[in-house]
Parts: sequence; C-alpha cells; structure tokens
Amino acid sequence: MLSPILDEIIVENKNINLIKIDVEVEPKLAEKYNVTSLPTVIIFKDGKIIANLSGSKPKSEYLKVLN
Repeated sequence: MLSPILDEIIVENKNINLIKIDVEVEPKLAEKYNVTSLPTVIIFKDGKIIANLSGSKPKSEYLKVLN
C-alpha cells in the first residue's frame, strides 16, 4: 500500500506537506495534472512539479526525488 509509505515519509520529514486527492471527487484537478493512472504522486517544490510518479513505488524512490 502506498499510503503507509507516504505517511512514514511525512513523519520522518516535518518540512513536507502531503495532500491526498480523490480523483472521483475532484476530476477537474486530475485532468489539470494529467492523472491517467492510480496511484499517482505529484511532487512540487516552490510551486513547480519536480516529479510525477505513477504506480506504487518503494519508499526509496520517493526519498530519491525528495532529497
């Protein structure tokens, strides 16, 4: 499961914000960010997308992008 991995990263890195979006509730937001598969993790820095990861990845993949 992806959620426990992301929750663990958030606990370990207090400077990161996590926002979960339900694409069925927010279809326009999914369209805006071109979400075509689930799960999708979009990582922003200073308001700009720095990574767009589709599918569940190991924790190390997310940390690689964040560091």
